[in-house]
Amino acid sequence: GKLLRPSPPDATRPGFGSWPSSRQTETSLVPAPYTRLTHTPLACRDPAQYDVPLQVHDTPRSMRLLIVEDHPILADGLIKALKSADYAVDHATSGEAADHMLAAQTYDAGILDIGLPKLDGYEGLRRMRRRGSKTPVLMLTARDALEDRVRGLDLGADDYQTKPYDLPELEARVRALLRRCQS
Repeated sequence: GKLLRPSPPDATRPGFGSWPSSRQTETSLVPAPYTRLTHTPLACRDPAQYDVPLQVHDTPRSMRLLIVEDHPILADGLIKALKSADYAVDHATSGEAADHMLAAQTYDAGILDIGLPKLDGYEGLRRMRRRGSKTPVLMLTARDALEDRVRGLDLGADDYQTKPYDLPELEARVRALLRRCQS
C-alpha cells in the first residue's frame, strides 16, 4: 500500500504539540578513544531500504547535524532552533573538536563557521573532504568577501551563508542540502 507520513506538528496552532522523542537530544561529544561508526546517513540512504508504514504515534526519522560554532550565544540559538525542527544536533566549539567528531561519526549535514580556534573552518573542511566525506556542508560565517565565499565553495562547501542570517532561510538551506544528498 501507500506509505503515509504524518506532517510535523505545528506548535504555533492550538491543540498541536511537538513530536515525542525517544532519542537523546542533548549536545553530545564523541567519547575518547574515537571509534568510527559505519552507518550511512539517513539523508543518503535509498528510501526503499528503510521506509515502513508510519502510524500517527511514530517519531519521524531524525537527521543528525553537526554545528561547529565557537560563539556560545549563536550556537545555543541555532542548536535550539534545529532541535525544535526535530534534528539531532551535535556541537563542537573548535575546528579540532569538529575534526575528531567528523572522523568518528557520520553526519547527515554540517554547519561550519570559518573563524574557529585551533583549526579554522577552511582547514576542517579540507581535511573532511580529503578523508572522502561526502557530508553536505553549509559554511555559516561573518566573512562575506567574494574571495572567502569562493574559497569555501572551492574547498568543498555545498552552500555559504553569511552572518547575520534569518533563521527561516537557514533552515530552508539545511533542508535543501539534505534533499540534494537524497537525489
